[in-house]
Amino acid sequence: IAHVSTDGHWLRVNKKLCDIIGYSGEELLAMTCQDITHPDDLETDLHYLRQVLDGEIKTYSMEKRCFRKDKSLVWVKLTVSLVRDDLGQPHYFISVLEDITEQIKLKAQLLQAQKMEAVGQLAGGVAHDFNNILTAIIGYGNLALMKMAEDDPQRLNIRNMLEGAERAANLTKELLLFSRKQISERKPVDLN
Repeated sequence: IAHVSTDGHWLRVNKKLCDIIGYSGEELLAMTCQDITHPDDLETDLHYLRQVLDGEIKTYSMEKRCFRKDKSLVWVKLTVSLVRDDLGQPHYFISVLEDITEQIKLKAQLLQAQKMEAVGQLAGGVAHDFNNILTAIIGYGNLALMKMAEDDPQRLNIRNMLEGAERAANLTKELLLFSRKQISERKPVDLN
């Protein structure tokens, strides 16, 4: 928690804020909030501050990045409200910062896991469709072989085609394994 002047200078900071940011209280009191705010988040933060000062909004919250003393980034949830003096003039801001770095990392990991799941589903769908095509190729290839004479010169070409189709079928099995879907293994069964 901190008290911040209307021009952004720290007026008062508590120990927890110092722990989050990595500066001592004395160091922070010689700085402004803008000094530790990531440049990409500064404009949004200043926009909200102007709205509070103009009386358009009473308080605001935002997630933003701050530079720690060691130059590493920490994500904080910032909540700011304005304290006015007896005449209603802006006196100082009360800022509450909560370290949400771990939640941001977990959110990013969740998004990555969701992307990987989507890739797996796509791979599974493509593999199923491709497997259906390969089943037709292998089936018609085997029918062609059964109808060919043993000395037909095209027999070798059909066998090579079937070997390639079998390699492709094995690749689809690997894709289905990647997507955590399994296809049933079809084998001839003697019904007797």
